[in-house]
Amino acid sequence: MTGCVGQAILGQSMSDSPAHLQVLSSDEFINQDINGREINLEAIFLSAERVTIHELFQEAFYNQVSKSGSELVEAMLLGKLAPGEVLEELEKLMQ
Repeated sequence: MTGCVGQAILGQSMSDSPAHLQVLSSDEFINQDINGREINLEAIFLSAERVTIHELFQEAFYNQVSKSGSELVEAMLLGKLAPGEVLEELEKLMQ
């Protein structure tokens, strides 16, 4: 669900706001037909576009890294991975 196709599904279903700026700025997302009325959701795209953060944390990449990082830390706390192994895996994710 982190790719553009999955994010488009979220936007079409209105179950969540897409994380990808490409999907947020698409006509399919911006011009939604909700209960028989056309609603312009461009404000959501504009506010997301104006947020200035490091490029590593843009779009769905941050969610993917955050989830993977949490799983690695959990494995370390359960004794399944050594701290050094967790750091190596996190470094791989960031490349």
